[in-house]
Amino acid sequence: MKRKKSIILLVSTLVILFSSCTNKPPTCMVFSPSNGDEFNVGDKIEFVINANDEDGSIASIEIMAGNKLITTLYSIPFIYEWDTEEVEPGEYTLTITVIDDKGDETVSTLTIELISNFGEFTDSRDGTSYKTVKIGEQVWMAENLAWLPTVSPPSDGSVLLSRFYVYGYEGTSVNAAKATNNYETYGVLYNFPAALNACPSGWHLPSDEECKELETFIGMDIDEVYKEDFRGTDEGDKLKATIGWDNNGNGTDEFGFNALPGGYIFNEDALFHDLGNWGSWLTSTEDSYNWAWCRDLATELQQIGRSSYSKADASSIRCVKD
Repeated sequence: MKRKKSIILLVSTLVILFSSCTNKPPTCMVFSPSNGDEFNVGDKIEFVINANDEDGSIASIEIMAGNKLITTLYSIPFIYEWDTEEVEPGEYTLTITVIDDKGDETVSTLTIELISNFGEFTDSRDGTSYKTVKIGEQVWMAENLAWLPTVSPPSDGSVLLSRFYVYGYEGTSVNAAKATNNYETYGVLYNFPAALNACPSGWHLPSDEECKELETFIGMDIDEVYKEDFRGTDEGDKLKATIGWDNNGNGTDEFGFNALPGGYIFNEDALFHDLGNWGSWLTSTEDSYNWAWCRDLATELQQIGRSSYSKADASSIRCVKD
């Protein structure tokens, strides 16, 4: 009987010793990002991780995107901000490996997608390619439209009939107009009837409300967007290209809109005006029978103008995706 009790006691002791030598793996909970999240290239993605080790301590946490190590965290709080400015767009599997002080690991995985704000579109009508940019929920052409089915001199104006112009060109030859530097740099100037149908399939002339949406997204106060003339603070500079504006009027182009000063035609004097100093872009919204809303940028101003122009005047176009 004593021998049997001794064996039971020995086995019990071994079980206790074995249990005390067994390390419990660490726990891991990823609060951010979440599986399936989408981000734009250039976003800063915050990792927030809760890791614990019941019978020891956390030695490190490795965060990987695919096969590339993003960072290693060693101390609480386990928070890291990943700057994706130089990261290629695509789907990424993120692996978070928590390692405790005894070398045991716990691995968590999730998938995110990085979407590029920038793209390219080719107009099937003439083969012209345009850079595009996503700003907020809108996708805009990042260049002025250059669709030119016909061309007129500025003296040939109309409120009702479509007219297409190239700044500085006084003739009627499409090929000659396209050969000019102004066409290559600034695209085409359209009167209102031409502008309404100029954008290619899948794109459209933005409304006054869509322009307000853009302005609000880039920082203009909601009370300002409904006003006329130049309003806001520095939102115009955020849309202006970093080169191409005269008299030190270049902008920061914070969102990749790349606005250039293509000038305009004032129908009352039938002349081209303000190349290099002024940019004007038509909307599809009428103010009255003979007038329509436009957006303006000026070399000496940082704000964005909202004005009503004659439908016979001619301005640039930026199409927005349907």
